[in-house]
Amino acid sequence: MPKISGPDAKLTEQQESFCQEYIRNGGDKGAAYRAAGYKGTNPSKVYGLPNVQRRLIELIQSQSATTVLTKSQIREALTRIANDAEENGQYGNAIRALEILGKSMGMFIETIDHNVNMQRSREDVEAEITRIIGRAHKMNKSIEFEQEEIDDDRPSENTIH
Repeated sequence: MPKISGPDAKLTEQQESFCQEYIRNGGDKGAAYRAAGYKGTNPSKVYGLPNVQRRLIELIQSQSATTVLTKSQIREALTRIANDAEENGQYGNAIRALEILGKSMGMFIETIDHNVNMQRSREDVEAEITRIIGRAHKMNKSIEFEQEEIDDDRPSENTIH
């Protein structure tokens, strides 16, 4: 019988199943626990075992090693997507794929000018603040006026129906 806990313990079939399910479902311990056939309500007990943790790390590392795409693979995929989209008359998708491809190649560099001239006189700033406050007051009066119209349309409590 395999050793159940400890850093050098072998995994049981159920523990291996838990690990595989955990990776497959994106890290949901409860779902992995149930899918592996465990009974009860404590998936953390299995998850916390040193041998299970070691196996999860192995699976995560092997998964990340196989899912890394190179720049050339991404560019090839974007080129294929652009060509397929264009052939199928999906020009918006084709343009988007070409845009992403161009950006990845440094063809479109967005620049933002952060050198804004902030030289404003005190009077200009005060005038802008006064203008904004005036607009806010007008908006507030408009809202109050609309509320009064709504209130005028409602029957009063003393009205006999």
